[in-house]
Amino acid sequence: MRLKDKVCLVTGGGSGIGRATCELFAREGARLVVVDRDEASAAATAEACAGPGEAPLVLRADVAKSADSRGMIEATVQHFGRLDVLVN
Repeated sequence: MRLKDKVCLVTGGGSGIGRATCELFAREGARLVVVDRDEASAAATAEACAGPGEAPLVLRADVAKSADSRGMIEATVQHFGRLDVLVN
């Protein structure tokens, strides 16, 4: 569990490589933030990655918009108190 208790934010987490990254990080013990333009896809990934502990945080954001990018960082820090890893 190399990422145990690390707060990891993954953009594009609703599908493809982003979803696979979330699944790997969850297996490694990370506290996840799943970000996608499609909130339903992000929520599906979060549900698939949820374990017995804390549920992943789901955020809708478009990283092409600077306000969304700032907002996802702020929401993560507000929820978890910090951000250790960001994968875009």
